[in-house]
Amino acid sequence: MSAYSLQDKVYQSDTFQLNNVSGYQLHLQVTERNVFINVLDSTERNCLYSAHYSDSSYKANPIEICQKLRHLISTHNFLGVNQWKVILVILEDTPFMLVPTALFDENEAVNLLRSVSTWHEAHHDLIFTRHHNGQVTHLSAYHTAFRHLLNDVYPDAHCSVTHQSACFLEGLVRSNAFTANQLHAFLSGEYLYLGILDGHEPLFFNGFHVTAKDDILYFVLSVAEQLKIEPQALELIFYNSLAADNQVENTLRRYVNKLNFATVSLQFGSNTTKLIKFDLWGAAQFQYPD
Repeated sequence: MSAYSLQDKVYQSDTFQLNNVSGYQLHLQVTERNVFINVLDSTERNCLYSAHYSDSSYKANPIEICQKLRHLISTHNFLGVNQWKVILVILEDTPFMLVPTALFDENEAVNLLRSVSTWHEAHHDLIFTRHHNGQVTHLSAYHTAFRHLLNDVYPDAHCSVTHQSACFLEGLVRSNAFTANQLHAFLSGEYLYLGILDGHEPLFFNGFHVTAKDDILYFVLSVAEQLKIEPQALELIFYNSLAADNQVENTLRRYVNKLNFATVSLQFGSNTTKLIKFDLWGAAQFQYPD
């Protein structure tokens, strides 16, 4: 079995204290090839540690991911300590859907999710979360291997699992009010999440599997056409480091009149840094209710 290896420089605040992890939150964003580790201070609401591990050899299935994640936890210098109290795992390669809260029936959750994806109930756990404004409920499923791993490794911690799209949407509905011609985009691995809000109310939200760079433009224009937004009125807002890819950016600018890259303020230690790393901000918003 292959293993995760460190990809980027580790950020660690000088205020991070290993003997105080019971007061921190551990966020693990897990994809088919990557694990992003973030430690947040629940009191000060700042990030104390951030690291990216990856295994690009092949796309692993959920059981293989959990095996590699278990190895990473056991070999990491603090992931395996038993003092953690709050742990959030963020997944993305799982089915999800949004349901108006007024129409959501917990007893029909299985059938609802089956209407948009094929999955095996015996091997998956359902999760549903009402978003900040209360108007929509996010419904998704994740493989039971993750639950078994968390129960084994962190038996005394409060562990929860959510979907990457839920973090993205939660961050959006908690932001300033938006207009219906603004298309919000977040590219995470092989998935592009697109959303449109009117004020704080989601009008459209979905995820798309991206296999080539041209797919990004295709999905953006398809959603705009579906919602009858004229190209000259469309404002596309990206929430991650797509700006580093000149080819994609230049292609989008030929077809989209307004293209902006949003930065999000998240405090690192004693300094406030502008981040494109939306997953961390979205997760922080998801975990810190008003």
